[in-house]
Amino acid sequence: MRRLCALFVLAAVAACGGSDSKVDLTLPPTEANVTGTFNLALANGQALPYQAIVTATEVWNLTSDRMVIAAGGTWTDTTAYNIVSRDDGSQSTRLTASAGTYVVANNQINFKMTEGGVVTFVGSVVQNSLSVNFNGLRYLYTR
Repeated sequence: MRRLCALFVLAAVAACGGSDSKVDLTLPPTEANVTGTFNLALANGQALPYQAIVTATEVWNLTSDRMVIAAGGTWTDTTAYNIVSRDDGSQSTRLTASAGTYVVANNQINFKMTEGGVVTFVGSVVQNSLSVNFNGLRYLYTR
């Protein structure tokens, strides 16, 4: 179920990527030490809550996201959503989790998701900020 939910979220986020606002996806060179706990501050240049997914029946608002990059080449990510029914306005919450491995090469972090889906994406840590490019969108985290 978690994998199905994560795949649904990934597909829906990709569908939302056609925004009129263009976010620069150029990554600065990453620092060598990329480990730490990072909390999402901006999603595609917008503050949270971020309207991440809109379906015929629901609106998924991303309310928080925490990414932990560990020494030894592993990472985990936990995302919280507030889901609003378009039928009756009722609300619920949902947590999703994903994890994987990473390597630092070519001045960037190369992430590979192995739990919660299978996808690759890139990022960069500079001082206390983590920038992640995922499905054509930029996510900015702070330590």
